[in-house]
Amino acid sequence: MTRWLGFLIVAVLAVVLLATQPQGFALDTDGTMRLLYLSLLGGFIGIGFFTGGWRNAGTNLRALLFWLTAIVVIAALYGLRHDLSAAGSRVLAAIVPGYTVATPGELVISRGRGGMFVVDGDINGARLSFLFDTGASNVVLTAADAARAGIIPGPNDYSVPTSTANGIAMAAPVTLATLSVGGFTRTKVPALVAREGALRTSLLGHTFLNRLDSYEVRGDKLILRGN
Repeated sequence: MTRWLGFLIVAVLAVVLLATQPQGFALDTDGTMRLLYLSLLGGFIGIGFFTGGWRNAGTNLRALLFWLTAIVVIAALYGLRHDLSAAGSRVLAAIVPGYTVATPGELVISRGRGGMFVVDGDINGARLSFLFDTGASNVVLTAADAARAGIIPGPNDYSVPTSTANGIAMAAPVTLATLSVGGFTRTKVPALVAREGALRTSLLGHTFLNRLDSYEVRGDKLILRGN
């Protein structure tokens, strides 16, 4: 009898929930969680509370209070899942060198172990890493990174002089179809390709940075903003 009573309560709660859904009987994720919550609650009331009759009402009420508290805590954690995830990311960014936190409109990068900001990006579908360099007028690619992105200048294309740690070197001007960093994607980005061996790491320079809304270095954090 109590089993069927529990099933009946769960069924009634499910019908009520489905009937009050804005989209009708199509449950979204939140609706599914509410259904699960009500099902657990209804099942407990129908099966557990009435087991043994009213003589065990005190024990059953304490058990009911325990399960209600557990369900409320679980529901609260589920509702705060995005905030908890963001808080965890901020903690990691504070203690892990080079950790990146991406939120809508903003990318925060922790300074790496070498004291530089390493920014992960994507050129024409190829995943690459850049050094943030406000001293670079252009995005500058190593020969190896350019090749991974399908960009291979000809021998006569190296016509732009650039300053490197080893002196002046010639680079090839190119236009990147797409350059994405975090959630920021820019098209037709002017860039340079260094000769093989002339540059150790690609540079994220002003031809990309100037097309963001803003960028700043705040302590050990690099903050890029855009859309």
